[in-house]
Amino acid sequence: MTLNFRALASADDADGVGSFAVAGAPDDSDDLARRTGFKADLGALLHRAEGSRPSICVGLGTTPDLRAVRTAAGALARALQHCERVAVELPVVDGESTESVARAVAEGIGLGVYRFVAHKSVAPSLAMATIDIVHADVESSARGLAVAAAMIDAANFARDLANETPARMTARRLADVCVSLAAEHGLSVEVWDESRIADERLGLLAAVNAGSVEPARVIRLEHLPEGATAHVVFVGKGITFDSGGLSLKKPEWMYDMKGDMGGAAAVIAAMAACADLDVGIRVTGIVMATDNLPGPNATKPGEIVAARNGTTVEILDTDAEGRLVLADGLCLAGELAPDAIIDVATLTGYARVLGTHVTPVMTNDDALAHAIAQAAAVTGERTWRLPVLDDLVEALESPWADLRNIPDPDDAGTTAPAVFLRHFVGDRPWAHLDIGETGFAAKTFGETVKGCTGVMARTLAEIARTWR
Repeated sequence: MTLNFRALASADDADGVGSFAVAGAPDDSDDLARRTGFKADLGALLHRAEGSRPSICVGLGTTPDLRAVRTAAGALARALQHCERVAVELPVVDGESTESVARAVAEGIGLGVYRFVAHKSVAPSLAMATIDIVHADVESSARGLAVAAAMIDAANFARDLANETPARMTARRLADVCVSLAAEHGLSVEVWDESRIADERLGLLAAVNAGSVEPARVIRLEHLPEGATAHVVFVGKGITFDSGGLSLKKPEWMYDMKGDMGGAAAVIAAMAACADLDVGIRVTGIVMATDNLPGPNATKPGEIVAARNGTTVEILDTDAEGRLVLADGLCLAGELAPDAIIDVATLTGYARVLGTHVTPVMTNDDALAHAIAQAAAVTGERTWRLPVLDDLVEALESPWADLRNIPDPDDAGTTAPAVFLRHFVGDRPWAHLDIGETGFAAKTFGETVKGCTGVMARTLAEIARTWR
């Protein structure tokens, strides 16, 4: 799905027209709005017709911001998806530039009409092809649309990866995708096979992979512009399917586990966006890819395995596998001596404490926390910082090894894993983004589409784009 966005001062010959309205500012002369009860609540639609051409107004709610603009634009896009060419008038958002608003509108549209149809015998139709963003300041709109195009491609590509079936998106297939992606976007790429994984002492990744007939892969992508002085590393959890291993999940908990590589998908997609946006810093993406299955050679609860840095880990719960593969990945990231490391993972169901629309952030660095919050505010992918408490260190101590992979008692379900991960980054600025709940959507609303969401792909790219 490729949409063509254009910045124009006017577009009178479009097949469909879209506009925005703010709640609490009724137009008494608008008889249709009065008779239909349209109050301009966020995402509410008012359908009109100009002859045979649909004209749809979408509500922004009472206090519109860029997040509301994206949400409203997603609803608007689906209402106009059967029009080949659509003209959308930019709303005014207090305190925001035309460039920012144009970007938000375009992202809402591009994300809102996404669909994964690879296995549909008859794919649902999408006539929409060209979207004219209408505003007098064409130059500013065009700048916003240029950024939006890369961000839309990234988020939707991440969705495609995570929505693919586990038999079709194995670790080897994911590596092949990354090799092709690198060639297309001018990234460097390196793939480690099972022999190299053993040679590099990635014991925790190998332990998670032990029950599978599919070999694991480590994938490293890099964007290295000339003259780059800063370096950020993204690490993604790439569990292509998670059964829980021998600590088997309930069947109903496995339904969405093809998307347990959502963190890896976000990292891979963000790397493509960094290249497309020609960000000025060095960015490295490390993906730890395997499935987690209960085969005859699967790691047993109680086994002790050494990570790359020599730390021994008692694996008490094989369904707490994400933190294991990330630990090896964080060791690799730290050896690059970057300015910051950010890992992204569908790590815990406990992350639902913040609901399904807010991603928990845990970090050892206030400046990095601020950079993530700033980027998330721009992309509309909401985050909230949780503490990484030293009080939990003792709960992760093992009588038999250096660490255990679940705390005793097994509480602090989202923050205890962050304490575990912190052990593998040393004193490097680091943050952990747990997309265990935000990585999946049970229903479509605004720019969010049911299925795997591609969350954090845009925020990672925005962090790199605006790094100081």
